[in-house]
Amino acid sequence: MPTNYYLQIKPQIHQILEASEAMMDMQFDPSQSTRTFVLSSVMTEISVVISGVLPKMIERAPKVRLDLSKHDNEIAAVSEGKADFAVITDVDLAPDLHRMKLYPLDRVLLVRKGHPLTQLKGPLLTRYLQVYDRVSIRTGRSASWVGPEQGLFQYERFMEHTRFSTSRFYSAWGAIEKTNLISVCGWRAAELAMKAYKLTALPLPIDFEETEK
Repeated sequence: MPTNYYLQIKPQIHQILEASEAMMDMQFDPSQSTRTFVLSSVMTEISVVISGVLPKMIERAPKVRLDLSKHDNEIAAVSEGKADFAVITDVDLAPDLHRMKLYPLDRVLLVRKGHPLTQLKGPLLTRYLQVYDRVSIRTGRSASWVGPEQGLFQYERFMEHTRFSTSRFYSAWGAIEKTNLISVCGWRAAELAMKAYKLTALPLPIDFEETEK
């Protein structure tokens, strides 16, 4: 016998089922679609992703438009329908978000050429980083989400040794080139940085176990 609660929510359940069936019957034809898809991302390597996506999109969906946008919080933008999808670091994502890994994220330490850390005779250790201040690249996450560099300095107060924070990658790279500031970033971003500035990438300390990919 159905409960009173079930009888109360029965109309909503039927609406959900009918909507699900209607969505299953919908056919998406890329060649005829005129939709604008909004992509949210602040990652510098998004240019590489876009250059790989656009040729296929133009070929298969010639009437579709891709709008690369910047939002204060990319996850919220997707959840609230302001963006269709986002390219972000796969860290602390809500379990109800659909995701697909584009490529493995290998993080490195970005420093200027000739930085004292590049002159070490032995392997890089976490304690060697403690004396250097940092550049933090804001990613649009909430204030409670710490950047990848914070995992190396978990006993410090949040951004205690950050001397420059920005969402502009080229500004960050320029600051690193002229100082002894250090920063942690993905390898693909580091490749772009090293092409544009006199920077070099070092592997993360051997005593640091990175679990966030």
